[in-house]
Formats: sequence, C-alpha cells, structure tokens
Amino acid sequence: MLFLFISIVLTVSNFLTFKLFSIYKVHSFQAIAINYLVCLLIGFGVAASEFGIEVKTLNAIAPYGILLGINFILIFNILNICTGLIGVASTTIVSRMSMVVPVIFSVYYYHEPFEWLTLIAIILAITSIFLTVLNRTKKEMKDARKPLSLKRIGLPIIAFMGVGFADSFVKFTQESVLKEYPFEWFLVFVFGTAATIGLAITVSLGKASIKKLISRKTILWGIALGVANYGSMYFFVKALGLNKLSSAVIFPINSVSIVAVSGLAAVLFFKERMNLQKLLGFILAISSIVLLSLS
Repeated sequence: MLFLFISIVLTVSNFLTFKLFSIYKVHSFQAIAINYLVCLLIGFGVAASEFGIEVKTLNAIAPYGILLGINFILIFNILNICTGLIGVASTTIVSRMSMVVPVIFSVYYYHEPFEWLTLIAIILAITSIFLTVLNRTKKEMKDARKPLSLKRIGLPIIAFMGVGFADSFVKFTQESVLKEYPFEWFLVFVFGTAATIGLAITVSLGKASIKKLISRKTILWGIALGVANYGSMYFFVKALGLNKLSSAVIFPINSVSIVAVSGLAAVLFFKERMNLQKLLGFILAISSIVLLSLS
C-alpha cells in the first residue's frame, strides 16, 4: 500500500503544480519540456541499472514509446491549460473519467464481457464530465448570459479523449509487447520523445522562448514536476507488481483517491467553488469508479 499511497500523492501534486504555474506565472510549456527531460534522465538511470541495455529490447518497444510520447506532450499541456480554465478538481475528474475509454476499447478489441454495471458506470462518467466542464467558475458567473467559449468546452473534451487514448494504448502495448520487455525502457522512449518535441518547439520559437526555458524559475518548477511525474508512474507500476492487491482493487482505489484528494485540496488551498452542480459531478465520478470496479 505504501507504493500506491506515494503514487497517489505524487499524481495529485501534478495537478496542483499546474495550478501553481498560473499563480506564480511560470512559463508552463517550457517547464513541461524540462519536466520530460527530467523524467527521461531518471527513467534512463532506473532502466539501465535494473535491466541493462539490449538493442533487441530497444528496437521492439521504440515505436510504441514514441507514439505515446507524442500524445503525452500534447495532453500534458492541454491538462495544464484546463487547470486554469475549469480548476483543479474539474480537470482531475476529466482525466480520471477517461478510464471509460480503455474499458470500451477492451470490450471492442479484446471482447471482454460488457455488463449492465459497466454501462451505468460509463453513463455516470460522461454525465460527471458534462456537469464539471459546463460548471461556471466564479469569474464566469459574473457574466452568466455569455456562452462558454469553444476553447473552454473543447479542451477538456480533447483532454478526456487524449488521456483515454493513452490508457488504451498502454493496455494494448502491455498485451502486445511489454509481457516480454521491461516497462521501464518503454517509459524511457515515452519521456524521451515528449522531451525532444517540447525542447525542439521551444528552441524553434526563438531567443525569447529559449530565455524562458533556461530561467531559474522554469528549471526549478520543471524539475519538481518531473520528479513527481516520473515517480507517480513508477510507484504505481510497482504497486501493481507487488501482487498483494489485485489490479481490480488498485485501479479504483487509485482513481477515487486522486479525485477525492484533488477536490479537497482545490477547495482548501485554491478556494475553488464546490457548488451543487460541481458536487454532483464529483459524486457521480466516484460512483462511476466504484461501479467499474464491481463490474
């Protein structure tokens, strides 16, 4: 349980860090690029020390890791933007409810059984997303007649689909490749691709962007996010590998805890509104997770 607890704390800290980016005016894109560079360095050290370097392994998992890395750099930046648009609690719900995408993928691709509880859970998850995304912030309530922008509605939906694709692709990769090759080397390619893309875009934007990249504030926040980001995935995988609890127990505990703790932290530390609509979305999200674990 210790590894799972650490993973939950670090995952929540990722979402809280996104909020702190806007508060302390951190150059978020550059900080996220550094975050992935840190993840790459830590991941390479872990993989090389635990499993060594084999060309056969690298060739087998490289295409999968590169594709997921492209997804990571895109979705991580969108989640960062969503945190500023709809808040920490709502962004967490959007990201965690994306678990319905791999459920649907598993039913379609692997012909896993589809039960009524699963259907109800999916409906609750989608409803919770609509309730939280369409819930207006305190600032937006001042101009309630003004419709929500396409960006305000569209980016959370893209984040939902993007995280869902990532989870589905990880499951596909686990079934196709990672039964024979270590997950740690897979993460190296994921983070390496994300870091390369992030740094390449930063440099291509010119001197002003590079200056933001090498600023002390950007580097420190990027390192903090990178350590938490890699740690959240590393300890979660370790928790799954202990075999003291089944994955059917670990996944719902992980998701419920992240949604609950993120929501509580958002209210306590960032004074986010928890009105009736948002609270209902919050309850439906947790109910969806519980039902999926029972189905």
